Amino acid sequence: MIEYVKSKGIDITSEFTYKESNALPNHPIFGLPRDHFKHSPMDTLGLIPMSWWCYRMTNKELIETPLELYCGGVFREKRLNRLFYGNMHAEDIVGKSNPDWAEDFLKEFATYQVPYHFLNQHKRLAIVGSGQSQYCEFADGIRTCRKHCRITQNGETLKNEYDVFLPYVHEENSYFAYSRNGYSAFKKVNADSGAAFVFEITTNGLRLVGTVTINDSKIKLNVPQKKALLIRIDKTDSQS
Repeated sequence: MIEYVKSKGIDITSEFTYKESNALPNHPIFGLPRDHFKHSPMDTLGLIPMSWWCYRMTNKELIETPLELYCGGVFREKRLNRLFYGNMHAEDIVGKSNPDWAEDFLKEFATYQVPYHFLNQHKRLAIVGSGQSQYCEFADGIRTCRKHCRITQNGETLKNEYDVFLPYVHEENSYFAYSRNGYSAFKKVNADSGAAFVFEITTNGLRLVGTVTINDSKIKLNVPQKKALLIRIDKTDSQS
């Protein structure tokens, strides 16, 4: 069925990572054809580009499988969500029973999905260590640490728990900032001098809140509590 749909030029997603074993008879639970095991092969690799629940992949598969070929949503192993992040499950947040859905959605998007998009631009190299000291090395000097959910690049902190300042990969010369408790700090950008426009991200779109001056490739940024900002470098008035 999957191969037929793929032959029609349609990419489909799956609820889980296919890791099928022929060792057991058909399983009635959830209609799955067979049980799934960590060391079984991924026979659907190249046919399903994404799963909403990624699980039972070996460390070797996590490192060596190109993200252009297969990626995912949420990892069953919570430690992996701190190393690789993913695509959020918004249906767990948005609903009439949650009056704070917009605030909760923004926090999850800012601290889970935006980092995932950033990390997917860089090749995974190795998972190192175990326990709370475990981390993952990426190309370009990037490291994700399980402890404190920290992301660094060449020693500079880009994310620490709920404080985020990352390149926004969907727009050139743009950055994404968020903080649960608020912060004020100097942040490095990809321009020597000039100015940057600062927008607040709201449920009604972007709202311009001001500009900041770039000095020596840095800006002074004030991120309000539970707010997200989009920073766009003004390339008409800067030197890259």
